[in-house]
Amino acid sequence: MAAAAAGGRAMVLSHPVTFVTGNAKKLEEVRAILGNSIPFRSLKLDRLNNLLMAYEDKSAYALCVFSLALGPNTDPITFLGKTQGIIVPPRGPNDFGWDPIFQPDGYDKTYAEMAKEEKNTISHRYRALAQVKSHFAEAEYTFQIEP
Repeated sequence: MAAAAAGGRAMVLSHPVTFVTGNAKKLEEVRAILGNSIPFRSLKLDRLNNLLMAYEDKSAYALCVFSLALGPNTDPITFLGKTQGIIVPPRGPNDFGWDPIFQPDGYDKTYAEMAKEEKNTISHRYRALAQVKSHFAEAEYTFQIEP
């Protein structure tokens, strides 16, 4: 497929693929699907932050996507939740993925430094799920539940 994307020529990648996720299970899933044909490299938060040292622009965004498929012959409905922010040196507990290095715009705390209740009112997941909730409220679906 890469050869087709490159106009019939095989593309040589000079660097390993860096897969950034807050969930180690996601990387396991990627490896299970792609096999060992792609070299992966894991970066800890401090190494990820070090990669950005050479760049003045530390802007970032957290993105969550939910899709709803209503049947085999329908296009999925997609809900995007996005929170703009910047990458900062790690602050706060390292309990959940990249939360210690993501500081949302308009806040002086990273996701990790926020109370769970505060984070859950501004997070990318919250924004995507709010769209899902709104869609279900407006669509007035009828659900058939089998006994």
